Amino acid sequence: MKIIANIISNILRPKHRFVYTKRTGEQGIYIVTNCTAIKGSDMTRFSNKESREQGIYKIGFRAKVVNRGGAVRSFYYDKVREMQKLSIFERAVT
Repeated sequence: MKIIANIISNILRPKHRFVYTKRTGEQGIYIVTNCTAIKGSDMTRFSNKESREQGIYKIGFRAKVVNRGGAVRSFYYDKVREMQKLSIFERAVT
């Protein structure tokens, strides 16, 4: 039964795995759910003071991170090194 529930969850809330370079230079792996930025939505995109002064209003996006207890985290576009969509059969390890 858990397998079917996992498949249904992955269909309803697609997950993506990011390899992301942190501020310290280390790489971290994040599993995010239902990332609206991937779908082209502007709702979760952000900028900071420095980027707005340069006229750039979309430097990153926010997403709910499954392997961080469901907390929302900000990601800079230029620091995402790799992105994979998890298959509907793959279990997100938290």
